[in-house]
Amino acid sequence: MNRLGTAAGAVLALVALSATGACTNTGEPPSTTPTSTSVTTSTAPTSTSVTTSTAPTSTSVTTSTAPTSTVSPGKTSDEVPETVLAATRAAVHFVRGLDCRKAQVGTTFLIAPDLLVTSAHVVAGIEVPILSVGAGEVSSRVVAFDPVSDLAILRTAEELGEPLAMGEATAGTAVALVAYDGDGMPVERHLTVRQAIRATGEDIYGEPGSGRDALLLDGSVAYGNSGGPIVDGSGTVVGVVFANTRGGEGTSFAVQVGEVHVLLAEVGSSPVPPTECR
Repeated sequence: MNRLGTAAGAVLALVALSATGACTNTGEPPSTTPTSTSVTTSTAPTSTSVTTSTAPTSTSVTTSTAPTSTVSPGKTSDEVPETVLAATRAAVHFVRGLDCRKAQVGTTFLIAPDLLVTSAHVVAGIEVPILSVGAGEVSSRVVAFDPVSDLAILRTAEELGEPLAMGEATAGTAVALVAYDGDGMPVERHLTVRQAIRATGEDIYGEPGSGRDALLLDGSVAYGNSGGPIVDGSGTVVGVVFANTRGGEGTSFAVQVGEVHVLLAEVGSSPVPPTECR
């Protein structure tokens, strides 16, 4: 099955793409056993109910195709050009931390010369996330952190280059993920925006949360990709990858950039208090 809404009572498994994986890995998303994901699909044309599991808890996701969606309708377009991918790559970096029980790795990207976005589960419990920049390494600090939207903002002491622009997604259009795998190797993946969803339920720690606006994407992503930008054909960031269906189901998920703008308003001059490992 590669689309939600095709069969009632279907069961999928979603995994966070960074979470807590070892430094040496097979590139597969880390297992979250003994948890599972149940998906209950409505035959009504307007909604889909999904229960996801990215921690030892479950999260309920409600999707809507009502006109209030932040994704505007559009036609499927060609793949994102290689020139756009190359330009985006300059603002994307590998990020890692060793503070918790296992190494945590993921992807981060510039939204200002000294500010970067990544997934909260990538840097949860990490005091000084380390970025791979060119042939060297750069230290950063977490200056905003939201376990509900699964987003975090990092600040570096030095400016790292030109940031990426952010904008809204268009349903049905081709997009691309520009990221790193679990071994720190650059990867690009061509995807398609299927629809906007509202993910409600528990946060990355399994605590009750108010939910987040997300995108449902056709195409798989993998371990290490969390925090990577989803860009459209103009190079505009329309989402931040955070999860994938386990077992190669061909569906992945990204947080909408509206959630990034909300978190930006919380950025201060000092790092946030220490966060907990997952």
